[in-house]
Amino acid sequence: MAAPKKIYSFSPGPSTIAYGAMKKAYDEFWDCAGTGLNIMDLSHRNKNYLKIHERAKAGIKELLNVPDNYKILFMTGGATMQYALVPMNILGDKTTASFAMSGHWAIQALKEAQKYVKNPKKNSDTSDTNYNKVPTEFDIDPNSAFFHYCDNETAQGIEYQEVPNVPDHIPIVCDMCSNIMSRPVDVSKYGIIFAGAQKNLGAVGVTVVIIRDDLLDKEMKTTPTIGSYKIMADTDSLYNTVPTYSVYMTALVCEQFLADGGLKAADEKAKRRSGMLYDIIDTSEGFYSGHAEKWCRSRLNVVFKLPSAELDQKFIADAEEAGLIDIKGFPTIGGVRVSIYNGTPDEGVDAMAAFMRRFMEANK
Repeated sequence: MAAPKKIYSFSPGPSTIAYGAMKKAYDEFWDCAGTGLNIMDLSHRNKNYLKIHERAKAGIKELLNVPDNYKILFMTGGATMQYALVPMNILGDKTTASFAMSGHWAIQALKEAQKYVKNPKKNSDTSDTNYNKVPTEFDIDPNSAFFHYCDNETAQGIEYQEVPNVPDHIPIVCDMCSNIMSRPVDVSKYGIIFAGAQKNLGAVGVTVVIIRDDLLDKEMKTTPTIGSYKIMADTDSLYNTVPTYSVYMTALVCEQFLADGGLKAADEKAKRRSGMLYDIIDTSEGFYSGHAEKWCRSRLNVVFKLPSAELDQKFIADAEEAGLIDIKGFPTIGGVRVSIYNGTPDEGVDAMAAFMRRFMEANK
């Protein structure tokens, strides 16, 4: 009897969760943290769940070195919900906000925010090159209630190398869904950071919002109660039933990251592993061609094409046969997208690199 084939997922999200955290969840499935119950059996107001709730917040605070004048919230709806909640909560009496137009998720953020921001200002639109680089210059309206950008565009495979230069009086709002916990971050530079957990922070279902205290009193009167940052902060994200299992997984993932050396180690790992694939692309003599300009290539989403659409499809199909799944490129970009988040095992990245070499040798 043949051994089962090892499958590695390179999905852009939800993605592979770190093995150590998954093993802990498996071991505790019927007896979570000594309670004698599964985490899903516990009320969100049960004292044993509340300890897990605090563990998740403490892990995020320690990893990101979150200052004391920020609140950590657990919400739902992913980044898509935050695109609406950010202007509803912090627009205040202003009528404009600025948006860096770097790719698909920046476009989605602006589209949603336009329902609430009367005069949104686009910044540094790079659509003429199909968003193959991050903006570097910004013409920011000084009256902006906030400046929004997406730190890592998963569809295009581009990533900011530094925080945009924004006037001090304008809060920076950052969508970090796909690269949070992959490198150290100076949280004090931001007004709001938000991220769905399903890439680097745990299981799908919870959205982490980190918000500076002075932004908690600007919400619109029409802001839904469940979407109010202030109410969520005042109730420790327990106004209603929090997604308890997802928060539990976030606690386990953060604890695993700390055990693995923290965010400096995560950054080194991300650079090393994406570098393996970029080296193959760069030395392939055009067989593989990357979408992003080299100086701003994502450490987490490696996006490339082959010489023809037919070869793109063959690569994807053959990779799946080899146990390397979920690598189809984003519809507006095409080609191949290999997503390598923190939880992706090194063996999976090694297998992808070896497959890329074999495929090139067989089809060049």
